[in-house]
Amino acid sequence: EIIENPKIIKLNEPFNFFEFEKNLYKTSVDKGWSERNFDVDGDGKEERIISANIAMNHTPHIALVIKNEKIIFKAEGTNVWIEKVFDGNGFVLKKTIDWNTGEEQIIRYFPKDGGFIPLWKQKSCRVSIK
Repeated sequence: EIIENPKIIKLNEPFNFFEFEKNLYKTSVDKGWSERNFDVDGDGKEERIISANIAMNHTPHIALVIKNEKIIFKAEGTNVWIEKVFDGNGFVLKKTIDWNTGEEQIIRYFPKDGGFIPLWKQKSCRVSIK
């Protein structure tokens, strides 16, 4: 569905890795975060895409886009995840709505005026046949 009256999300928050890492959920073999890199704003340069766990289950809980050591996009929630899109223009944000039904929401973000604007969203869920 098309998002009516979308608002541009425009962040420019300093990113301090050491402060960020202090509050993550970690085990002896897991550092609590992962990183991928791809271009989300169409400038030809890859941004850092960080997914991090702040609790023990249904992770990751934080998804960030970092550019020049600044947070330019942030999402929090159950199992949030930023994925690259086929045309390289923006990204999709996936998040779990209900673990029991497998319901997920996908929101497509496009770069606009130095930020990101959500234009459409889609919900999906698991189907089981008995």
